[in-house]
This record gives sequence, C-alpha cells and structure tokens, in this order.
Amino acid sequence: MADATKRLLGLLGTDRPDPALIAEHLDGLGTAEAIAAVRALSGRRLQKRLWTASAANPRITTADLVPPDYAPMRPVVFHGKNSLPLFTEFEKICCRPPNGAASGELWGYNEGPTR
Repeated sequence: MADATKRLLGLLGTDRPDPALIAEHLDGLGTAEAIAAVRALSGRRLQKRLWTASAANPRITTADLVPPDYAPMRPVVFHGKNSLPLFTEFEKICCRPPNGAASGELWGYNEGPTR
C-alpha cells in the first residue's frame, strides 16, 4: 500500500479525524497519488468518516468546481469513489453551459463502466 494511502487511512482512523490535516495531506499529493489514496477507501465506514470530517469545511460553489474564466463547454474531470457494491470508481465531468444558459449553472455527467 502506498504511503499516501497509509497516511490517509491513519488520519481517518483517529477518534476524531481532523479535516485540516486530511486536507493538508491530500492537497500535498500529486493528482494521481491523491486519486489513488481516496479510491483506496473501501467500504462505507471509511467514506463516511471522510465525509463527516469534510463537513466542517466551507460549502463549495460552482466557481470552485469550474473556474469562472473557463470557456463554456470546457470539461473539468473529477475522479470519484462511491460506496456502491459494484462500479465504485467514476469520473464526473462538469462544464459551464454555452453562453446564454442560466448563470451559475453547470452541466455534467458521470463517466464509468455503466455510463
């Protein structure tokens, strides 16, 4: 198991996972390493601990997901992991709609084996 995954599991295994330490750890990783660490969280218990810890953070906005200066229809890919029994890894593709669509709205879809 990679060091990044071990560290994340250690942070989530404490009595009260610290969201700041989790964020610092994940933010310090490269993209591929962060994706691998999060996707290594198997089962609902660990994912719930991550979600519970992250609930202390400020709410995200559409600008956090797709920067306002991105051209319409320019895709932004988010790599995810869910707690379903099968097909647990997915990508969520988001973009700003073409000009003239509702302001502040994003479009998107899930990419995965069952698309």
